[in-house]
Amino acid sequence: MRWIQINGELVPADEATAQHESKGPAVHIFKAGFYEHIDSEPIYIGSRKQLQHETRSRGLTSDYAE
Repeated sequence: MRWIQINGELVPADEATAQHESKGPAVHIFKAGFYEHIDSEPIYIGSRKQLQHETRSRGLTSDYAE
């Protein structure tokens, strides 16, 4: 049996790879478009960062942007 060290502890290699298996990066796709609930007139938002800026500058929050 092969052992590896993780955080100062020896664990079996097959157990460690099962626990620490890489699943890849999370991908969050942003839909650009007109957002009508931010202001009295619809605003075209092209990026998640812009949505964060526009909502914060108006004292609002967006679950989609956070």
